[in-house]
Amino acid sequence: MSSEHPTPTPARDAAGVVPPKTYRSTRDLSAGQLVSLRDLWKTAESMVKGMEMPESTITEFEKAIFVDGWDSTDDSLMEPKIADRKFLHTSIVAGRFTEDLPNKGKPQELAARKAGQPAYLKVHVGGPAESLGWLWTDAQGRMANKAYIGMAQDEGELMRKVVLRYDKAEKQRVLPYNAEVAVFIARHRILAWSTAGFPSRAVGEDNRFELFKPLVLPSRLLQEHRRIAELMDVGVTSSQVDATSVMYQPLA
Repeated sequence: MSSEHPTPTPARDAAGVVPPKTYRSTRDLSAGQLVSLRDLWKTAESMVKGMEMPESTITEFEKAIFVDGWDSTDDSLMEPKIADRKFLHTSIVAGRFTEDLPNKGKPQELAARKAGQPAYLKVHVGGPAESLGWLWTDAQGRMANKAYIGMAQDEGELMRKVVLRYDKAEKQRVLPYNAEVAVFIARHRILAWSTAGFPSRAVGEDNRFELFKPLVLPSRLLQEHRRIAELMDVGVTSSQVDATSVMYQPLA
């Protein structure tokens, strides 16, 4: 009788364990598995500056795992590639060259350094220290002497505009890429669950987390530089400044 031989409770209900199976949509995932996938963001946020994401983005990430028809029978996963920064995403026209610039380059390079050609202000963010710098360049990105430039606007206004341009382009470059990395890691986890059950660890996951890129915005760096200058003005030592924590977050 059924009272003598009750139906066994599935393993997933008893201990959160899910046996190997095929996954084709989020409906195939248990509550524990969904929590595990959301933990991707928690781990990434602790590792990468600028990885704070709103709840809506995390929800879209879950949908994106299966949105293009992928399922756990397909193990041919492509590692995401981040787009290169474009010159016009980090530079803004500052004015025109007032005279020909000294140049030893090729003939095709000479044209960009002639009087009347556009000159650019470029904001540069780089290095482990996330230094912030400004460069005057020609249309090909080669350095130019500011003295040869007839400014179209006030220098401070140019700096403000190029920072806003960089911020916008960098968010559009880094945030979608990091979302693709999260999907890439999630699919590897699901592949592991499909063959070894849940919970099981995907081989090579630590290396995949290294694919995440920080979101470093010049607007945030400028704010931090101002903060440090203000602290130094009131007598805070450099060691005390270094000890303060800084959090860079995506702008709205």
